[in-house]
Amino acid sequence: MEKEITRIAVITEDGERVSSHFGTAQYYEVFHVVGSEIIKVERREKPYNTDPKHVHSRRGDGARRHGRGVSSAYDKYRPIQDCQILIAGGVGENAYQHLQEFGFQVILKGGKIKDAVEAYLKGNLESDLRRLHK
Repeated sequence: MEKEITRIAVITEDGERVSSHFGTAQYYEVFHVVGSEIIKVERREKPYNTDPKHVHSRRGDGARRHGRGVSSAYDKYRPIQDCQILIAGGVGENAYQHLQEFGFQVILKGGKIKDAVEAYLKGNLESDLRRLHK
């Protein structure tokens, strides 16, 4: 009987720390897990935003604008479409909503990747919604 593999994607710039901004992170560190055992780790390139207009700005009505829409969002998620969980140090409201619509469990947490994944596997990783960008 083949065991089910769970895949956890973590956004990162360096493979060591969880990136604080989903939109500009360059990589996904993907953990393949069976039960509570990590059986494989791989780095996948992530389409990321280098557009200087991506900064968090205000519209004329004072509301904040973030992100560029569903099509660009889908491109960012495509490399991890086989994953179930995404750990990010921060993400915009639009991306957060799209990720959930695409079926991801999104956990917002910073720090070292190793610590975050180990805490998740032990059932001790809680999402910090204060890391949600408006």
